[in-house]
Amino acid sequence: MNIEPPLNPTSPPKACLTSEQWAHLLRADGTPRALPFQRSYVRATVGLLTGTRPSLKGLTVGQAERVLEALGDDPGALHRSGRDNRAWNCAGQISLMACVAVTMSTVLPLTVFGLIACGAAIGWAAYVGLAFIRARLDSQPEANPVHR
Repeated sequence: MNIEPPLNPTSPPKACLTSEQWAHLLRADGTPRALPFQRSYVRATVGLLTGTRPSLKGLTVGQAERVLEALGDDPGALHRSGRDNRAWNCAGQISLMACVAVTMSTVLPLTVFGLIACGAAIGWAAYVGLAFIRARLDSQPEANPVHR
């Protein structure tokens, strides 16, 4: 890991990972896919330490632990504060969608633009929901008759 000198002497140095290091850290392993809160934690940590927030959509738990270790952070944090609990992750996603829905349904319909935005939000929610279902089916070939 390379440490580049800070532009501002009072700011901490940012860690830099080369493409080869990223390829090594993100190599395929047999661990389960990281949950949304775990991916968010890794993205936030990488963002704080390197200055960039990569996507990391297909991140697994093993890859997340390797990335955190390479950046000098504690990989045990992935398993604390409910980040490794499916129920908490599901509840967090549902509550986030509920907050967006309540905000959209109370504030935006007050204007003509709001009606258009609500329609767009409903369409977006349907698209995201279908993409989630499709991704789930694609990740489970035995449940999808097309892959048989």
